Amino acid sequence: PLLVLLTSMLALQAFLRYVFHFALSWSEEILRMSFIWGIYIATGISAKRDKHIRVTTPLRLFKKETRNIILLIGDGVWVGYSVLIGIVGIKLVHSMFIYRYESPTLHVNMAFPYLIVPIMYFLLAYRVIQNIIRQLKTKERGGKL
Repeated sequence: PLLVLLTSMLALQAFLRYVFHFALSWSEEILRMSFIWGIYIATGISAKRDKHIRVTTPLRLFKKETRNIILLIGDGVWVGYSVLIGIVGIKLVHSMFIYRYESPTLHVNMAFPYLIVPIMYFLLAYRVIQNIIRQLKTKERGGKL
């Protein structure tokens, strides 16, 4: 639904701009915010499915046990980074509520669009922890890590 909204609004904006030489001022802000939210939501979905981008070619040089340990350490660093960015995001959003910053056209408090940062980074940390637990349980049952 979000992608359909983005595509429709972008097509409408392009049509109005090039055919009628008229632009909807509010659509650019909505497009920008929707695009950013879509990227963060897709990141959360890819982390849930454990399909995120990962550099694995150099890991083939190591034995399987060592490779699995390196991957677990990398996931641990990712969790720590996600929690850190989530905390910084909360501080950012809090300051935007205190020192109100509005979008130029829609006059929306920018704290609301920025809420995606702490929400998704905490969700990302949660999803990575879920993946680590699932991988450890699978390894205990004799499966691949």
